[in-house]
Amino acid sequence: MFRMITTAMLFLLATVTFAQEAKWIEVLQSDAPVSAKAAACRELRLEGTDKSVAALAPLLIDASLSHEARMALESIPGDQAMAALRDAVDQTEGVLRAGILDSLGERRDPQAVLIIAPRLSDRDPYVVIAASLALGKIGSQEAVGHLEQAYQQAAVERRSMIGDGLLEGAIRLHRTGDEDQAAEILQRLALADQPARIRSAALVAQLQIAGDQSPEKILESLADQDALVRNAAATTLPYLSQNTMQMIVAHHQRLPVASQALLLSALRLRGDRTFASVALTAATSEDPGIAQAGIAASGALAGSEALPILLPIASVDGPLSDAAWRAIEILRGAEIEADLTQTLADQQQAEHQTRLVRILVARQAWTSVPILLDLVEHDNDPLRSASTDAIFQLAQPEHVPAIVRVMHGMDRGVQREVLEKAVMRALEHVLESDQRAEAVIEGIDLNDPSQQIEFLPLLGRIGGSRALHLVQAAMQSSDGQMYEAGIRALANWPDASVIQQLADLAQTARQDHQRIWALRAMIRVSVLPGDLPDDHQLQWLRQAMEMATRDDERSLAVQRAGAIRTRAAFEFAASYLDQPKLAQDASRAIVELAHHQALRDADRDGFTTALKQVIAVTSDNEVRQRALRYLESLGH
Repeated sequence: MFRMITTAMLFLLATVTFAQEAKWIEVLQSDAPVSAKAAACRELRLEGTDKSVAALAPLLIDASLSHEARMALESIPGDQAMAALRDAVDQTEGVLRAGILDSLGERRDPQAVLIIAPRLSDRDPYVVIAASLALGKIGSQEAVGHLEQAYQQAAVERRSMIGDGLLEGAIRLHRTGDEDQAAEILQRLALADQPARIRSAALVAQLQIAGDQSPEKILESLADQDALVRNAAATTLPYLSQNTMQMIVAHHQRLPVASQALLLSALRLRGDRTFASVALTAATSEDPGIAQAGIAASGALAGSEALPILLPIASVDGPLSDAAWRAIEILRGAEIEADLTQTLADQQQAEHQTRLVRILVARQAWTSVPILLDLVEHDNDPLRSASTDAIFQLAQPEHVPAIVRVMHGMDRGVQREVLEKAVMRALEHVLESDQRAEAVIEGIDLNDPSQQIEFLPLLGRIGGSRALHLVQAAMQSSDGQMYEAGIRALANWPDASVIQQLADLAQTARQDHQRIWALRAMIRVSVLPGDLPDDHQLQWLRQAMEMATRDDERSLAVQRAGAIRTRAAFEFAASYLDQPKLAQDASRAIVELAHHQALRDADRDGFTTALKQVIAVTSDNEVRQRALRYLESLGH
């Protein structure tokens, strides 16, 4: 029963396939456009049979479809497709002929040899190259014979066109058992009077087919006085078996210096750590070329055992120092970070410490942060700066208390700002705001009022109930500095949960500048993503406009309206376009709102009028260009 079902399914599938093939053949034989016929050819690459050949063959001489047709014929099994390709060789020239020759080569068509061979003397170089490679892919004795004859008779400048095919043919002869003939061809192509590219490829091929003799032959080639021979041998090194490589490495010291360097480079590319000791020995060579290659290989192959060798080299100014630092940066092993951190702690030269700091950052060695914190107050400016930046890159939540303790008493400036950003960055993946605040508080002595004053603004950036409790206590203080620290913390708040308190402070704070801080913070948080509905956000901006006594805050409120995607916010911003001191910010808000098509389309007339006014009043070319673009989308 199963066999009957399977047979039926196969029959049904064949019927469907034949029906599809007939459809594509019909397209090819119709007046359909070129694009449709090209698509049909692509389908026939998958579904075509002998039935398609008659429809595809005429297209081989059509420049617009030849490629697609020959690719289809190249995929269709059977002699009919190959015969169509053979017949088309004489009917084409140039690129079309080259393509057809390539397809005959891909089909490995032995009957095509006598048709392809005369094309080795074609006047078009593309045809010559295609014919050469096609005969090489066919790889029969007859095909290779024609290649040899043409190669020997060709002028020097044309030998490179034929040489690639002859190389391919020799390799195929070797694979099919004609090893002696293949060896003879490669030997001739490897002679010093041959074109350098062909000769190099022949030398590589000789080594690749050497089999059990390859270690000796490779060593012999690496020791050759001819640089082309040495480089050809080096090309094979990354791909040798481990046993073969071990045999070569065992004798590497008898090789010329240049070849030892090539061998070390190959070891680096292989990435086989069993050769790490060879690289480390070479790193201390008195010959600069060997030492350079050994250092580079050590970085790729060695682990912590390389540090005692590479660090002294890195620490001595000279041509090898940079190479040693680069090698240290990529040394393998989880223990490297700990060793480098200890080295950083023990190192006395600031220049070398700076380099180690950068390496630790590159290796993402976050466990080095405690040592880096010891260096942020170093008297060497580059080291201090590098250490501070490294802490920003590497700090984790557990490092925050220590960072805060280091920040205590530090003068305001770039370095302290970077450390504060490092704290925020380290805590950004801690979801609970109270947990973030606790990490900072752990580094503060809350019994020291000066530390509370210093760090309350940072706690304000974090927010949460724990921080708010400390802020509110500070704002009850009679101490002016403590009170102001509380105001600054509230002005830094990351969400709108304190907006009412900010609004109150904007009217009741003890000093003018504190009231301005509170008002600006109220405007900022009113449009932050969160719990406030759009209409409430706009209500707070309207209230800010009523409370503001300066144009700076009015401008800020108008500009922030661009973040509220409602028609009411658009109307609010548009109402200030005729006020010269606010028109620029109103223009920015309007183009931000006009960016949203749904909002724009909901009030097409209103946006049309407003955008025209923006174009008339704005002094910002980017705003004008955006306004023009949105106005055009509205049909103006």
